[in-house]
Amino acid sequence: MKSLFFPCHMCGSYDSEMLTSAYLADGSFCKFQQIVICKKCGLVYKNPVIPELNTLSYSKISWGDGTIFKKRISSLTLFLSGFFKEISPKTIMEIGPGPGWLAMSLQELFPASKYILFEASQDVAELTKQNLPNATVIPATIDEAYINNDFADLAIVCGVDYLFPDFRRAIEKIHKLLTINGYLYIERNVFVESEAYVGFPIKSYKDLFGSNVLMTTWFAVDQYKQFLSLFFDIVSEKSFFHDETDGFKCIINGFLCKKKVIRSEYYHGNTSWYETNMASLRRLNKESTNPISTNAKLQPVATKLWNTFQFWRLHE
Repeated sequence: MKSLFFPCHMCGSYDSEMLTSAYLADGSFCKFQQIVICKKCGLVYKNPVIPELNTLSYSKISWGDGTIFKKRISSLTLFLSGFFKEISPKTIMEIGPGPGWLAMSLQELFPASKYILFEASQDVAELTKQNLPNATVIPATIDEAYINNDFADLAIVCGVDYLFPDFRRAIEKIHKLLTINGYLYIERNVFVESEAYVGFPIKSYKDLFGSNVLMTTWFAVDQYKQFLSLFFDIVSEKSFFHDETDGFKCIINGFLCKKKVIRSEYYHGNTSWYETNMASLRRLNKESTNPISTNAKLQPVATKLWNTFQFWRLHE
């Protein structure tokens, strides 16, 4: 079984502490994967990552008619159009385009650009190709694709980077795929301090870490900017209000970045987000954070052994 065990994606340290066992698609705890926080810089991430255990499939029906996304796509297209004279993209690469709505919007404004789209779900990729017959649609993840370096003028990564199994390696690959003057537009709404994901509030560890079993990284917003700065110069940034549920707002943070020719290996600055991120996590209900109940240590040894046996029996 393929398993990925990492140092911290940001600072390279192996010194971390466990926050909770990772969640599986059925809501139960994983016996092997953990959510940890780096004790040096405070990055929260899944370690190890075992892709075979994180099964979740997207299909054509996962996206609906796109109504909930159209306002943001319109705002994003307007935002990016203000930089296209500077970027002048001959080739645009999008990772995780879904049905291709953003590419369709950009294609109306910039029909001369060549579009290369990587969509991991073959079912969704068929819909992408149907919507964008002139684009090159590749049914693969970025780590599965074999591509020459320095070929894309603009890479677009909207709401998928936190799903990369090997997060740092994927960002490094995107950096290499860009031309020497290439740009990256990247956005996410998955942060330690996020109030809500699309359509539901975050009130517990399970909400934050278990709503999508493919998630692998949770930065603080400022920390994420610092991470991107290892590879890129941030040219501009924009926040989008996506939706609100029970007073909890889903905010998407986007960053337009220019490739650094000489990038940094790891973050070695003096700032640590450990305390900040731990403070953000304390607002959440922890529930039981590992497969053996946290109350077990208060019970007689025999009871502890029985409860442990019962748990594994039920979760096999």
